[in-house]
Amino acid sequence: MVLARRRGWEDGLEPTIFANRLSRKALKAMISAVEESLPAWRCYFAAKARLLGKDRLDWWDLFAPVSKGRLWSWEEARDFVVTSLSGFSTGAAELAERAFAENWMDAAPRAGKRCGAFCMAIGGGASRVLANFGGSFDAVSTLAHELGHSYHNLRLAWCPPLLRRTPMTLADTASIMNETVVTYAALQTLTGAERLAVFDTWSQGAAQMVVDIYSRFLFETRLFEMRRQRSLTPE
Repeated sequence: MVLARRRGWEDGLEPTIFANRLSRKALKAMISAVEESLPAWRCYFAAKARLLGKDRLDWWDLFAPVSKGRLWSWEEARDFVVTSLSGFSTGAAELAERAFAENWMDAAPRAGKRCGAFCMAIGGGASRVLANFGGSFDAVSTLAHELGHSYHNLRLAWCPPLLRRTPMTLADTASIMNETVVTYAALQTLTGAERLAVFDTWSQGAAQMVVDIYSRFLFETRLFEMRRQRSLTPE
């Protein structure tokens, strides 16, 4: 807060808005959309609590499975991702096919390998992806997500290096789109317990992005307001 004031920023939020190429009007619209969606999320949380046999969810229950999905082979995942993307974007599907064919992905879990997933451009429109494919549908959608980053890297390849950096408001556009396309395809083709497992996994991630991030925004907004008045102790 002190640094922001010394640099002439209006408040602690302004440098973040600037860095992410966002206007306050756009941010306000996004927050309003989040707030309007909260009743639907409360319904989802209440339904999940009932499935788990509880009156209400504790925070650790958000990630508890409510249904068991089947395991996907690597070949099934590859074919499903490429086929699903081809119905949405020929370019995204061709890029995914190339990534699988040229072994861009280090996908097998092994001892000592970090968890999660990551994509990095290596030049010339090519990328390398680190993943931990365990056979769940979540792992399938993660592959689609990282291939979205690869597609973004491909489209940025012609730009000068200084213009290839993207703010968070843009960096996950292609990846979330890929993930959404593949998830919708699964919801349209699967039935029963498998479909419920896919829906719940998707909802868990969406709840994090909408409800959890919103709660952090409220906390940090209040924190910065208090910091304008005085220094704060850890307590």
